[in-house]
Amino acid sequence: MKNTKKTILIIFLSFSALIISAQKNTTNHAGLYKTEKDYKENKLTYEFDCSSNSDFIQASSLFKFSKVLIKVDNKRYLLLKKDFFGYKNCNNQDYRFFNDKLYHILDTAGFYLYSHLESLPQDRKNNMVEKYYFSHNGSDAITALSIPLLIDSFSTNIKFHYALEHFIGKDKRLSEYDGYAKSYRIKYLYKESLK
Repeated sequence: MKNTKKTILIIFLSFSALIISAQKNTTNHAGLYKTEKDYKENKLTYEFDCSSNSDFIQASSLFKFSKVLIKVDNKRYLLLKKDFFGYKNCNNQDYRFFNDKLYHILDTAGFYLYSHLESLPQDRKNNMVEKYYFSHNGSDAITALSIPLLIDSFSTNIKFHYALEHFIGKDKRLSEYDGYAKSYRIKYLYKESLK
């Protein structure tokens, strides 16, 4: 009987330890990335635990503001976007600052793919449309995702050029996510061109 109680106690303590360690591993943190290297290493500055109800990051994605407001440990900081690479929000999404705007980082394999919400010109209902962009790396200028710009930017990758030619006039299809391939269409074409 003692062995049974001891075994049950050991199983219970082991199970409790697993739950506690799982909770620790799922704690979500947000903060700013000082550099692209910090982004790649997931090293946050002004980091805070998202379970805190008082800490936050406020960075406008709709308008071109040069500053980001962050509150950590009851202290507020108003910082210049140009001094940081970007930030991670509490939904575990990464953003890059470029020309005082926010670009959602979608994928970085081979090159960076971004999205950005924009209001339609002269739209009084303030409808938003998601537009797509790219850059070779996290320090290059961000450019609109279009076939002519991709061909120009990847001028030495002839296989990629030929793959892109099939999408001429269909730029929007490049940014589609293919659930079967588990990749954005443009990323799949690029990856295949390297084989």
